[in-house]
Amino acid sequence: MEARHGHVATATASLSLSPWGAAALEAARRGPGLLALVVDAASSDAAAAFGRADWAQAILRASGLAEPICVAVDRDADPAVALRARWTLRLFELAEDTPHAAIYAVRRRDGRLLPLFAASRESSMAVDEPRGAELRRALAASARRGRRARPPTARDLAAAVAVVKAAYDPTRPEFRAAPGPLRPSALALLRVAARQGDDAAAALARETLGAMARGGVRDQLDGGFFRAVRDAGWRLPDFVRTAVLNAALLDVYASAAAEFGEPSFADVACGSARYVLETLRDPKTGAVFTGQAADETYYTWTSREVTSALPVSHVQAACMHWNVQPAARIVSDPLKNVLYVAADAEAIARDVDQPVSTVARQLDDARVQLLAARAARATPRLDRSHYVDVNAQVVCALLAGARSLGEPAWQARALETLGWLEEVCFTGGTPVISHRVGEESAPADAYLGDYAALGRALLAAHACTGAPRYLERAEAVTTALLAQFRDPGSGALLDVARESLVSRVFWPEQPLEDLGGPSPAATAIRLLIDLARRTGRTRYRRAATEALRSAARAAAEDPLAAAGYYVALGEWLGRGI
Repeated sequence: MEARHGHVATATASLSLSPWGAAALEAARRGPGLLALVVDAASSDAAAAFGRADWAQAILRASGLAEPICVAVDRDADPAVALRARWTLRLFELAEDTPHAAIYAVRRRDGRLLPLFAASRESSMAVDEPRGAELRRALAASARRGRRARPPTARDLAAAVAVVKAAYDPTRPEFRAAPGPLRPSALALLRVAARQGDDAAAALARETLGAMARGGVRDQLDGGFFRAVRDAGWRLPDFVRTAVLNAALLDVYASAAAEFGEPSFADVACGSARYVLETLRDPKTGAVFTGQAADETYYTWTSREVTSALPVSHVQAACMHWNVQPAARIVSDPLKNVLYVAADAEAIARDVDQPVSTVARQLDDARVQLLAARAARATPRLDRSHYVDVNAQVVCALLAGARSLGEPAWQARALETLGWLEEVCFTGGTPVISHRVGEESAPADAYLGDYAALGRALLAAHACTGAPRYLERAEAVTTALLAQFRDPGSGALLDVARESLVSRVFWPEQPLEDLGGPSPAATAIRLLIDLARRTGRTRYRRAATEALRSAARAAAEDPLAAAGYYVALGEWLGRGI
């Protein structure tokens, strides 16, 4: 089709990528006026693959320019920029593959970027100018949604719970829980409803938590969870594990163990804690690494590998328990199996005519022996980056789990990690919070999520220790948060400060989407609510009220993605955790 500039570009052999920043923006403004943001292609391998990929040439064909400025964005280093690109992809109804790209026009008068086209690995899209203008207006308007809305009510909370219940009910056509990312905040919202007497929400939460615990989406050997599931049965994961997700699920399972009277959920919470503390935590500093890369071969097993690792007496029970087949045909290697619980010890005992205690002991031994055999394999690469929000969310989850399950060791490790955070985030008692710690190339922009998560971690530490310094520092962080990220006109909590490069280039946004853990906006609102209750200060409650009101309409557009906001709303209404 004819592109915006009246001609179609010729495909080139490769596309060169530049790092995101003011220099790339200025180059685009001086040049033809188009900038392509390539998200999740910041590593050299991904960047090279993007440059060589045939689908990447869709950018050239869509833009009508032979050489647009292509900028690689690392979503961890530059979360606000990456989030803008993801919103553009969703507006253009494209799959969010890795890497993916969105093309923006640079408005020469004010330097802002407005979306024109988007492209992904599987598809590309160019729209005619009237449709493009409509999409651009819709995306830019998202910054203003709900700024003058009425305060949300219990009715709004009930409506959101209904959406989430439908998304987690496999008998409903609206079922969206799997395949897709795991959503701890949505499960937490079901628990909020369950505490108010919603038996259907309780049943769905219990059923989903049980299915996830038994499924391949959980590593059945060391207890850590994978980031997402590829099938409706919770059996085929994406093999990526992150600290944030495991921390959030630790909190959800620990609380659910007490609320639902399910001791097995406590075991699951312990597995998540064990994974974070033993695999992702640096014992020298107490800092937590971000996660582990995908590695299908590391986590999967052939039937021959299972039988070779176990005594003959244990093979039958193990293969029945984890449904190990000679040819599973579930991953790229047809002989490999993903371990998931297909039969429990009681069912196996009936089939093999042995005591349940004998089978249970065999399964415990098999788990230890398979884990030892797997340890001889090349371990999936650790992302050794240190992020403030990641570490602070881990601290909160460990402290909450320690309180729920009576695990003093978790509290001790959490306070050590918090001590490391205090060292890197406070200078002379003043909070100076960067996103990535210890990286010279880290961007100067500050992010709401880091301030909100650190504030909550400090407040949680005060709750469990009573030490005054934690409360004082939580208030200092919150004061800085409100000064930098609160929109004075509406009370909205924005993902980056208004004077930052991101805000100057794009538009102010409220970060409401839960990605692994609760969204930055939800975390910040819960911090304000907790501080209001702890200190009795009306300024915190007023700020929380205004933030809830300003985000109400935007959150209502996708309650499943913004479930953390509704958990915060439940707390504000006096109905929450």
